[in-house]
Amino acid sequence: YQIIANCQKLAHVDRPMYFYFQREGSIMGQGYSLKRLDAVEAKCQRLEYLEQEFPDLVDLARRDLVFTCIYHGQLALRNLDNTNKKTALSTLKSTVKKYTGSFGDMPTTHKLWLLLAKLNFRLCCRVRGFLGIGY
Repeated sequence: YQIIANCQKLAHVDRPMYFYFQREGSIMGQGYSLKRLDAVEAKCQRLEYLEQEFPDLVDLARRDLVFTCIYHGQLALRNLDNTNKKTALSTLKSTVKKYTGSFGDMPTTHKLWLLLAKLNFRLCCRVRGFLGIGY
């Protein structure tokens, strides 16, 4: 995103050309672990960058960050042992509280999930997991 933000010109090719290579031993080939919270940290850094450079995108980025936290909370509840689960949920909950603010226009269901995440993060993750939302 920082490279694209500094480009003078961009071109769009309307053809799928994505190629995914998964290295043996990469984090994506392993089970869920605390290492995956790096993605949340990266989105926090992106949000802070957007606040400075592209304020019109902040509401959308903040909403994306909070829903990413909820998703990781669901994965933590499902996959981690109690010690790591507690660490992950604490980190995610504090991130949600730090970045919960204006989210702009969005569907009512999103507003409800965001409110529940702010009020009771663990319950929000449990309910979404029970309903099969987000996996």
